[in-house]
Order: sequence, then structure tokens, then C-alpha cells
Amino acid sequence: MKKENTYLPRLSALSRSLIALGVGTLVWLVTVGWVGWQTRLLLAWLGYTLTVLMLIWLIIGQADACRVAQREDESRPAIFLLTVGGALASLLAVVVLLGSVKGLSGPEATRHVLLSGLTVVSSWVLMHSTFTLHYAHLYYDPDETAQVGGLDFPGDEQPDYLDFAYYSFVVGMTFQVSDVAVKAKPIRRLTLLHGVLSFAFNTLIIALTINTVASLL
Repeated sequence: MKKENTYLPRLSALSRSLIALGVGTLVWLVTVGWVGWQTRLLLAWLGYTLTVLMLIWLIIGQADACRVAQREDESRPAIFLLTVGGALASLLAVVVLLGSVKGLSGPEATRHVLLSGLTVVSSWVLMHSTFTLHYAHLYYDPDETAQVGGLDFPGDEQPDYLDFAYYSFVVGMTFQVSDVAVKAKPIRRLTLLHGVLSFAFNTLIIALTINTVASLL
């Protein structure tokens, strides 16, 4: 079993989001008068996203999934919906920013494209990292029969966060499960939602890529 960090796993979903929101707000305020509002919005979202990802992956790398998943607070569903919704909404800001690329000079257009690309990648990783924590919570949260589970991983070892990350990112990339069997209705429904959102997100990424290439030609 992994040696658990004494502080990071104690950060609830709400605490992580508030810390990241503080970073994003600071970025928004610091960039006043430097860049346009579209760029400021994406930079603030990047500050939020990268902070949440850092906290999530430090937990994934150091903490015991069972203990942390059972400690997640009641605000977790709302934070989950806001995070996934924000990741999808960030694509709209990217569309607005890329819409102005054609009239910009070479270096400035390149900066816009790089910022947009980083925003898309970080939002994509954030969405599937958030689903990772949600799968772990559903797996280790006892139901009315005091049973845990719902995902049947190969092997006999207790699944850790990297196992849930494997499941989450496979669904995110392929819109289907691989060698992990789903045996609980809540997780099955979450997997369905995850697959649909992933398909929509990836389709938008492809459309944005085609549009960006066309605008630069």
C-alpha cells in the first residue's frame, strides 16, 4: 500500500476548487490591461485548470484511493458538474479567440494558437482526471448493503487511483471500456455519460483543429 501524504488527501473537492479558483482569479486580475478579455479568460481558466490538475495528480500519485474516496465531501457532485461543464465551456472561449487569428500578425497568431491548444489539452486532461476521482468515489463508497465495488479489474489486487485513471482515460479516448467489467448501475450510467461527453469533446477538438489550420492557410 502507498504511503499516504498527511496533508494533500485531506483537501476536499471544494477546497481544491477554491484554491484553484483563487489562482484563476489572481491571473485574471494580474493580466488587466495587458491582453484582451478572451485571452485573459483563457489564461485564468488555465490557472484554475493547472492548479486543480496538480492537486489531483499529487493525490493520485501519493494517496490511498480507498481512504481518500471515502473522505470526499458532499459538495463533490456539484464540483464535478461545474468542472466538466467548465472544460466544455472553455472550448467556446477557444472558438472566440481563434476567430480573430486570421487578422493577426505571425507571432501574435502563433501565441493565440498555442494558448488555445494548451487550453484544449488541459481541459481534456482535467475532464478525465475528474472522472477518475468520481469513479473511485463510486467504487469505494458503500451502498445500502455496505458493499463496495462496481468495477471488476483484472487481477486480485485492490484497485488504486492509477487503475481508475486507466479506466477513465480509456473511456475518454475510445468511448468504450476495455478489459474492465462494469458491474454496478451507478458506474454504468456514469460511464455512459463519460463516453457521450468524450465523444462530443473530441469531435469539437477535431473541428477546432480543422478550422484553425484553414484559418492559417
